[in-house]
Amino acid sequence: MYYACRAISTQEVKDMAYEDLNPVNISFMLTDHNEKKAVRRVKLCDTDTFEVYDDLIEITLVHIPVIIRNTDKKSNLYLFARFFAISGQDDANKFVNEFETTELGKELIVIYNNAVANASNLQRIENSPYFIARLTEAQLEEERKKALLKAARKLLSEGITPEIIAKCLDLDINIIRSLKPVI
Repeated sequence: MYYACRAISTQEVKDMAYEDLNPVNISFMLTDHNEKKAVRRVKLCDTDTFEVYDDLIEITLVHIPVIIRNTDKKSNLYLFARFFAISGQDDANKFVNEFETTELGKELIVIYNNAVANASNLQRIENSPYFIARLTEAQLEEERKKALLKAARKLLSEGITPEIIAKCLDLDINIIRSLKPVI
């Protein structure tokens, strides 16, 4: 949500014409997650009616392992997921052998080769704050759980039922029932 808001906030608004803002679509490729769905879309919605509030922001979460397990192996989505799942030279070689004859496969191979061809560029990327300061997957999961519990407490304090909160936040109903609302 943070990245989507930042993308909106950097757009110029003239004469309070907010309706002229361009929609923002943020996508995350998640390589390690316990999600059951391959692709999850998140939009702003009204918490009472669950109607989509606005199409200005959409976040797409693409769960690579789920796609690899459950998607047609001839689809571009599967090919794209396999590309993002590469974690070493052996994986890269397998990817090239399987997909070098496809249009998307060729394009991804060229992009990858151009990116790694310049050692100083790789060093700059490797030393960037994103790679140095990022959280581990376990830390990210812990932060996600804390944020969901905080949101659940707030929704409880607003009178939202535990059943609705469980459905919206994809949390166990018993965990929500054990929470104390924010006062």
